Amino acid sequence: MRKFTVLLILAVILSAVLISCSDDKSTNIDNTPKFRITEDNLYSYQNLKSWSSNKTTNYTYDELGRIVEKDFIDYSDYEKSYTDSFFYELSSKYPRECRRYRDVGKLATLSGKITFTYENGKPKEIIEYIKYTDTGEIAERTKINYIYENNLIVNETYSLYNIDAETWEFYSDYDLNYIDEKITSTNMEMAGGGSGVETFTYSGDKLTEVNIDYTIWTFHIKYRYLLFYENGNVASAEIQDYDDGESAWLEDGKMEFKFVNDKLAERIYYRWNDSKEWFESYKNTYTYDTHELISLVENFSWNTVDSTYILSDGNSKQEYLYEDGEGNYTELDMCLNPLLYYTGEYTNLIQPEEKPVKSTGILGGTYFPSILKNVINEKLAVALTE
Repeated sequence: MRKFTVLLILAVILSAVLISCSDDKSTNIDNTPKFRITEDNLYSYQNLKSWSSNKTTNYTYDELGRIVEKDFIDYSDYEKSYTDSFFYELSSKYPRECRRYRDVGKLATLSGKITFTYENGKPKEIIEYIKYTDTGEIAERTKINYIYENNLIVNETYSLYNIDAETWEFYSDYDLNYIDEKITSTNMEMAGGGSGVETFTYSGDKLTEVNIDYTIWTFHIKYRYLLFYENGNVASAEIQDYDDGESAWLEDGKMEFKFVNDKLAERIYYRWNDSKEWFESYKNTYTYDTHELISLVENFSWNTVDSTYILSDGNSKQEYLYEDGEGNYTELDMCLNPLLYYTGEYTNLIQPEEKPVKSTGILGGTYFPSILKNVINEKLAVALTE
């Protein structure tokens, strides 16, 4: 059950990743029109009878097709609402700075910012600044540095800023290893003695297994993902936990993917029960508009009594709105999440996920954030609250 929760978190993370849109009244390399997203709306199903607005995100572009403002409104917890403002050098589509304002509109107050430094067009250093509650000062908090070889990230280093000593301190070091531009393993070391290893196994060009073994202080976990394919698409992804007592891999969670005309139509989630059988938990369905853009993602729960999927409290749906016009989603995401773009082709081999955009340049696809990186981010979040 513990690993299945990780699987679900991963799925949510994957669903949240931004991809690019592009240009007005012109076409992509496949002669399809270009579009950019202007709004997405998340709704939750309540009281077994109605939809309620949960979250809304709106995007504002400048005359060069660059996102200059992103407004996020959380109707369930307004204090989590924010506005991100992006600033650029000349005509570049890569931001030099992003400023975050808590709340929106007239109540907005600056709560932090991120600055970006580039080398050969790729993110080299990312520094996050936050507002310290005791002084109200905006100052450094985290720093990420990247090292590249052949356009691939081979090292990522995290540092934390000690505001009292006015110096950067080591937090984590993440090495990535490749053969023929395919990632084969990663190694992580963390302050305080944490460490971890990921290994990747392929069959031809298809990634078939990811093994994860890490220790974060006194916390040790070993598990793996198994990937199965049909007609060139990922058909299912299973997660297994290693039981030291039994010296065996135990089933934990699974996702199945169904495609129509090579487009993702359903994602079905399973759990492993005490009877050692898979049972359905819930599913997502994907609807497309006439331009083959994802327009609606709906979530349904499995009803064990009727053996069918139904709407129940906690289910959700997400709608996407578009317009003609040039955008820079990909460029922003490349800056905010370099590991998703500069780690070779394996990122497109894991779990399929439809994106709310028509992409150019870097093609759309599936992104598989490092499991170990997710762990680091969780621990980092804890460290930042101490």
